[in-house]
Amino acid sequence: MTMKNTETLELPRPAPVRSSAWLDHFEPHMLLIAATRYFTGRMTIATCAFADEMAKAWPEIPEETRNIIKRDLEDEFRRDDEARARGDQHKPLGMDCDRAGWEKVRAMWSNDLAHGAAGGGNQPQTH
Repeated sequence: MTMKNTETLELPRPAPVRSSAWLDHFEPHMLLIAATRYFTGRMTIATCAFADEMAKAWPEIPEETRNIIKRDLEDEFRRDDEARARGDQHKPLGMDCDRAGWEKVRAMWSNDLAHGAAGGGNQPQTH
């Protein structure tokens, strides 16, 4: 007797384990500022991805951290503007696409100011 099995037996796969427990060894304020300083001026898709994620997270980032990042990035925007005006080959914020990523972050604190929040997020929301 010959049996044909046209069904494939698939065992359930466990969900991948994603743990961020190792991040508990780092101080988030320092880690975010260090990562921002690391990516500023780099010319890589990772810079764009980091800046995009930072813009999305901006309202949740503590005000003290936002203020330092804002200060650092505004200084880099000033230096980048000057370099572009001189026609320098090296630009402090990287290529145009990198600068565009940082512009998304800048838009978040500009949006904060337009809505009357001095630093941005961590403000109680009322509905």
